[in-house]
Amino acid sequence: MMEKLASLLENDKVLLIERQEDFSWLLKGRGHIGLASGKSCGALLISNNDCILLSNNIELQRLVNEEIKGEVIEYEFPWYDEAKRKEILDRLTAGRELIDDTMLAAEFKKLRTTLTNPEKEHYKKAARLTGEAVESVCYRLKVGMTEYEAAGEVAKELYARGLDPVVTLIGSDERLDGVRHFLPTLKPIKRKVIISVVSRSQGLMSSVTRTIYFEAPTEEEKRKMHAVQYVDAQLIAASKTGVSFSALFKNIQSWYEEAGFAGEWQNHHQGGLTGFLPREERVMLSSSFEIGQNQAYAWNPSVPGAKSEDTILLNENENEIITLTGNFPTTTFNVNGVSVVRPTYIQQTSWY
Repeated sequence: MMEKLASLLENDKVLLIERQEDFSWLLKGRGHIGLASGKSCGALLISNNDCILLSNNIELQRLVNEEIKGEVIEYEFPWYDEAKRKEILDRLTAGRELIDDTMLAAEFKKLRTTLTNPEKEHYKKAARLTGEAVESVCYRLKVGMTEYEAAGEVAKELYARGLDPVVTLIGSDERLDGVRHFLPTLKPIKRKVIISVVSRSQGLMSSVTRTIYFEAPTEEEKRKMHAVQYVDAQLIAASKTGVSFSALFKNIQSWYEEAGFAGEWQNHHQGGLTGFLPREERVMLSSSFEIGQNQAYAWNPSVPGAKSEDTILLNENENEIITLTGNFPTTTFNVNGVSVVRPTYIQQTSWY
């Protein structure tokens, strides 16, 4: 663990780590209580010599016994005594410079988003399980179910595979024409559903979107689906080491125009770097960020009523789409000699 942070620990500095994404990155466990927690329920104090876990008496032993992968020195304080926490912290850092992961947010992001081989292997397993969970729900959704009921089914399948449902978007029918972040409602499903999910496992986030019809899609709906698949395929093929987000964003504008939806990029963000946050860095025209090897990306182009999204790993020789399962209809795009597979939709006839 400490070797990952060696560059930040010069001159006998001590690092205080309390952000959920950094806590999970370093310890490969859950530091949250609520799924949306930004702050971990324990703090790490890391120096060149020690890794200390500081937490209250509610959480310490649970973290040690159930969540943490690795050796830590344990310090506990009563949940009701913040003065005791401060006393321990002051004693452990006396005479040394204390810095935290909020102060070094950019440095931490660069470190945690460059994935190690073990992280990549775990990511592949978790991402495929995420795809399987979402697609299993797609095949058993029924007309008349509410969007909330569909969301419950998604959460059930993710939890059954040891995954946390961090984001669950379920949109149906006419809602999809006007809403891009379609939080589930009590609206009954009629003829079309889009499911968009972000799961978390050992801190790593997997994003996937799938589409279901209960009657044949119209030609216009097919055109929209093809458009987002086209833009997504271009993005996946263009995700190469050294490519800047600003240059990529200019291409995104052109790809939307080529797909017949000029300017549609203005109505929703296009995704970007992922890892220990749903999006670690969004692709923007103003961004100076450059794509690097051993990183993960999730692009999410959309037009009214259609969206395409999977999680990819940038390996040395290929971009691997790790949320694909082989159990969903796909189409293949040839992008400058590179074949890129994109899921299409399933058509069901079952009724509630």
